[in-house]
Amino acid sequence: SHNAIIGDEILITKNTIESQDLINVAKKYIESKTIQDSQEVQMLYGVAKSTFKNYSEKDGIGFGGVVVHMFKNSETGQTTVLIHFDGNNAYINIRSYILNMLQNRGIERGEITTSDSHTVARQFSARGYSPIGDKIKIDDILEKLDVLIQEAENNLEPVEFYYKASSEDNVKIWGNPRYFYAILDTLKECLKVSQKLLTLSLIIPTFFSLILLLFLYNI
Repeated sequence: SHNAIIGDEILITKNTIESQDLINVAKKYIESKTIQDSQEVQMLYGVAKSTFKNYSEKDGIGFGGVVVHMFKNSETGQTTVLIHFDGNNAYINIRSYILNMLQNRGIERGEITTSDSHTVARQFSARGYSPIGDKIKIDDILEKLDVLIQEAENNLEPVEFYYKASSEDNVKIWGNPRYFYAILDTLKECLKVSQKLLTLSLIIPTFFSLILLLFLYNI
């Protein structure tokens, strides 16, 4: 879930039933037979980080800059790169450019993520913020990544890594469900008001037009 707050109210706090549910689920999963019996893979990991000196938060990049995580399967040689920007969203074509660059370097898999940085989002613009690729030139991004990918590859070292997807029922991550219904009710009321305003905006001009036609032009 993306946080669990409404306004200044924290819905899931430490030592509550909801927080203990999350802890119990995580503990149960980590200690499960599925984890213990899973197949081990020899993995190498390398990381590189840098900032964009010529760009700031107003341009859509936070102080965290960009981080390149590289994972390589020692047995198959298959490489995956995760590129993380300290920004708020990114244009779709930025992802295409970056993934194409990775493929040209022989990297089969890659993905782009952003931090949802609130320091970037508070910079006002027509949209409210500048996504990655809005003010930062794609050539500057690719040039920076080219250096970082090589650096991450140079410092690859053996690590232990495990990933498995799962789901668990009856775990509360939203907090009190009434907040969800409150949002839906608010949206419904907004639609009702919009419909009324639209109706009035059509009826009133039509009414005055008819009056003008009747009294001024004797129609």
